[in-house]
Amino acid sequence: MTTNSRSVRAVNAIDGQQRDLKKFANDGFKLSSQDISVNGNITIDGKTYNLYACVCHHGYSSRSGHYTAYCQYDSKWFHFNDERVKDVTDSFNASQLKDAYVLFYRQSNDSLNYSSRL
Repeated sequence: MTTNSRSVRAVNAIDGQQRDLKKFANDGFKLSSQDISVNGNITIDGKTYNLYACVCHHGYSSRSGHYTAYCQYDSKWFHFNDERVKDVTDSFNASQLKDAYVLFYRQSNDSLNYSSRL
C-alpha cells in the first residue's frame, strides 16, 4: 500500500485525538464519565480542517442505541434521524455534540465542493 507522508501525519494526529473520543470500554459499554469536546476547526501541521459531518451515538453500549448524523451542505447544517431530515443551521453548535461518535473534517482551503457528493 502506498501512502504519502501528509496523509500519515493527519492520521497520526487524528489518532491522538481519537483517545479523547473513545466512548466505549472494551466490553462494549459506554464509559461512565466521558465528556467530549468537539472542535469545529482543528489545526494539524499548520493546516486548518473544518468539521463537516458528525455521527452521534445515543445509548449506553456499542451494541445498542440509536445513531443520528449531522452534515453540512451548502453552508447549512442538517440533522439526519432515520427518515427525518431537519435544517438545524440556526441551532447547530459543534461544541455541544456530547454524543459524537465519528467526526469528519476537511481541509479548509480545499477548493473541491464535497458537500455536493453527500
